[in-house]
Amino acid sequence: MAMQTSSKRDRPIETMLATISFVFRKAPILLWIGLPPALLSLAVTYAIYRVWVPGVLIDVHAASRLPPSLAWVEVIVNGICATLFAVGVHRLVLRQELAPGIPVRLRRYELAYAGTLSLFAAAELLFGLIIAGVVNAVPDGATPLGTLILLPVAVVLAFFVIWVHVRLALVFPHAALTGRIELPVSWRAMKGNVEKFIFGGLALLLLCAAVQIGVLIFFTRVETYWPNAPWTMIASQLAMIVVWGLVVAVITAYVSYTYQALVPLADQSGGESQVPTPAQVPENAPH
Repeated sequence: MAMQTSSKRDRPIETMLATISFVFRKAPILLWIGLPPALLSLAVTYAIYRVWVPGVLIDVHAASRLPPSLAWVEVIVNGICATLFAVGVHRLVLRQELAPGIPVRLRRYELAYAGTLSLFAAAELLFGLIIAGVVNAVPDGATPLGTLILLPVAVVLAFFVIWVHVRLALVFPHAALTGRIELPVSWRAMKGNVEKFIFGGLALLLLCAAVQIGVLIFFTRVETYWPNAPWTMIASQLAMIVVWGLVVAVITAYVSYTYQALVPLADQSGGESQVPTPAQVPENAPH
């Protein structure tokens, strides 16, 4: 018989409050988990810029300055570092797990998570090409009727992509927890919960945006007193890295708490999550 999830924990407000509480309570641990991947990303990106784009400094506020033929290298590096951080956050929420020593691990959990990211990236690329094709199907000088027909189709496709992404969002914590990519787990758990998940996610994103705007305003004021000071540029770059890490931690924790509330067996044993499988077989069971 299927386990009944908590009537409180599947409410978006409860999940939002749990997420905010987690980020504040675990801030030092999150910093420890996120610092090595962030430094690794900065070091590799700096090396890439030094080799291929000499004389151009990294600016975390701006878009990539690498040529299109090399931009994929930066994307892969950032994806690997984001995977290391996100898996650490997922497992901290779901299993209260903190790896000893430098928290940079490459296990089946990280590989499954990277595979999930790659799967979503490929799907986004495919849907993007489809939407672009629909929009470009409107020829120059097309009749207003043709535009009115094709553009709404593109909008509907965009909303469909968002809906599918949300319906499959729990694939990420499931991969981080079990080391497996299983789309049906998220698809079943998110049934009837898409709107609540989007509501909570948007509220948390607005909170993160407010923090980011506050940091930008602060450093804008600082630069009026110390214009062109090297330390202000370095401090603002580091502050933005911390803020972006905060955003990733908030989103990751929110998805984790949603997974914990909706997936059977994900919230048992006081946070020591068990793998949600159809049949739990003890390791010492006779074969």
